[in-house]
Amino acid sequence: MTKKVNACAVAHDLRSGLRLVELKKKHGLSSDELQALLESFKVTRLLGAEPDQIPESVKRAIRLIVKLQYRMGLRYATGNKVPRDLSEAVKWWLKAAEHGNADAQFYLGECYLRGAGVSKDDSEAAEWLHKAAAQGHPAAKNRLRKLSASNP
Repeated sequence: MTKKVNACAVAHDLRSGLRLVELKKKHGLSSDELQALLESFKVTRLLGAEPDQIPESVKRAIRLIVKLQYRMGLRYATGNKVPRDLSEAVKWWLKAAEHGNADAQFYLGECYLRGAGVSKDDSEAAEWLHKAAAQGHPAAKNRLRKLSASNP
């Protein structure tokens, strides 16, 4: 299951001066999760930057980081230059998927369908597959058609 965090509540607590250690504890965040959330705040209006004010160079850099997160997931899934570890692949794909990478969303859906690297969860699988399909991902669309046909 994907951990849901109320980013607005975290941003409010951060602005009100809550220390990072207290913030992690209050919201049940790991250091990596908190760091990722803080990075995302830098490019959102939660801390004052409107999306149209973000320079194109920063947007390109963000897209590149997301693509690299997806590729790290592939490396762990296949054991390419790192030990094969589906749980670690899922962690990387989740990072990319949350930022809209359709390939990562598709692979997450597949992992949840099979229980590969995560607990089997058909509703979580469907959520990720629908997100990928909404972006036109052909394999996600195909998988959803097959699932729909097998569950009339």
